[in-house]
Amino acid sequence: MPRQNILAAALPLALTLLGACAGQSPAPAEDATPAAEKLPEGQVQPLNPEEPPADVGATSLRLDPAASRVLFTGSRPAVAHTRAFSRIDGRLHLTEDEPAFIEVLVDMTSITAGPEDKLVQHLKSVDFFDVARFPNARFRSSRITPLNLEQSWLVEGLMEVHGKHVPLRFPATVTRLDDGGVRGVARFTINRRDYDVSYEMKDGGPIEDSVTLDLDLTFRQGAAPAPAPAEDDAPEAP
Repeated sequence: MPRQNILAAALPLALTLLGACAGQSPAPAEDATPAAEKLPEGQVQPLNPEEPPADVGATSLRLDPAASRVLFTGSRPAVAHTRAFSRIDGRLHLTEDEPAFIEVLVDMTSITAGPEDKLVQHLKSVDFFDVARFPNARFRSSRITPLNLEQSWLVEGLMEVHGKHVPLRFPATVTRLDDGGVRGVARFTINRRDYDVSYEMKDGGPIEDSVTLDLDLTFRQGAAPAPAPAEDDAPEAP
């Protein structure tokens, strides 16, 4: 790649985005994480769900799930909760050795849990992600353009969560690895209410609307998907 580093930020999906600790930790007083910019409806057109645009180039890399992670962090007063997903997939297309198209798929049923983690089941319920009706989330880019900084790119596309498609854009960076792969890292926030996730607790203080996504994604030529662990065997979020 002409640029040694190309896409860090997260999917923004970090699809991160993306090191956070799983479980419960104090919520930061101030968070400098950039918010993904929500674009006007219709500015980003839906893409064919099976194929990327025809002009994105011939080089296609597959997500290496063993070397990738997608985290999300929600918070309420004085407490933040971070969880990960154990089953993710995706692809990155390059044109002239630069990123042209990215897609990240997340199995929303695969939220990782620690021992006796009751929060995970609540997150899967109709109060939050309603994974029985909406088992998958996806980000598909429509345009990736370089920013003024050498290591930064602006990613635009559609974020699909909870059955809602929201057009947005966010800054990111990508690094070419010694083995020929590409690592993309992104960290940004989205507003949960844009995706009709509006549950409010009866006690314990209000839930913040802002959710942080952390994406650390590695793509390689012909990378094979990692075996999908059974839900009971899913690892704890890092």
